[in-house]
Amino acid sequence: MRFRCEARKPGRKSFEFATVDMETGRAVCDAQGWEYIRCYEVGSDSDRPATKPAKGDKPLSTLQMRCLVTEANKTWKHLSNMGVITDLFDEWRHNQVWACVRRDGLKACSSSHYRKLLSHFRSLRGAADPGGQVGKSWSREGGDTEERRTQILRALAAELGHHARRVEKPQTPAECHIAAIANEKGGVINEDYLMSIARAKNPGTTLHDTGCLIKLPASRLEHLLFTLRNRIAAREGRGETKKRNKGQ
Repeated sequence: MRFRCEARKPGRKSFEFATVDMETGRAVCDAQGWEYIRCYEVGSDSDRPATKPAKGDKPLSTLQMRCLVTEANKTWKHLSNMGVITDLFDEWRHNQVWACVRRDGLKACSSSHYRKLLSHFRSLRGAADPGGQVGKSWSREGGDTEERRTQILRALAAELGHHARRVEKPQTPAECHIAAIANEKGGVINEDYLMSIARAKNPGTTLHDTGCLIKLPASRLEHLLFTLRNRIAAREGRGETKKRNKGQ
């Protein structure tokens, strides 16, 4: 096998170097004082080329809009509880958007305004800026953006949630059958089970809890999602074992 590690010197663009395995790549980064970004096997899904950014400034995506509303609501509640403001939430948010980017509300904003607005709402309540840039690549891997990683993490959470409900609170005869099979095989697959899979598949990355999964490139998270779906299907007795992807 041939591996490559992507790293970054402080304040510089990322670069890649050859390594015998993931652990060695991380060790080299630690020894040289480089920021470790990712390590991948040549020819794998993680080796897919980075895509060129689309031309033009697109409107805020649904996810970006939801994130901004959430951050604005946290800040509005914080300032309201302190007695700093008395405006209603919608009026206050509208005024803040205008003051920050001179746009008449979030629906009139573009993706290029997202980071500035997010930082603005967080700074008003004294929260640290989250860093990163949604829609822009987090590594040289094609499609490896903050938004894509977040989407996959939400899919992982949804898979665990739906599985837990089917096994612990079955609502139909079919789900009762699934619950019986799953309980015979060990019960619900939970977050601890997911993290054991993630650590086994990513030995060069420190993963304390599910919050650390955001550090994994999109391709690694996709593999984790496929694996989880297969494990859940096997636990619930769904599908044909012989046709299941053994590689996952």
